[in-house]
Amino acid sequence: MTVSRRHAVFNRTGEAYTVSDVGSLNGTYVNRDRIETVALKDSDEVQIGKYRLVFFAGHEDV
Repeated sequence: MTVSRRHAVFNRTGEAYTVSDVGSLNGTYVNRDRIETVALKDSDEVQIGKYRLVFFAGHEDV
């Protein structure tokens, strides 16, 4: 599975983060579901090609 030069875009608006597929051939997946755009939650797994990334929201010190 390949990764496109412009495969996906991560955006931050205030405290919220989203990931959007930007027309890649193989798609972008969050928690194994193919997405167009999705809001990310703590521990979501983003897959771009053969690469898997885990999103961690900021955690306050306890």
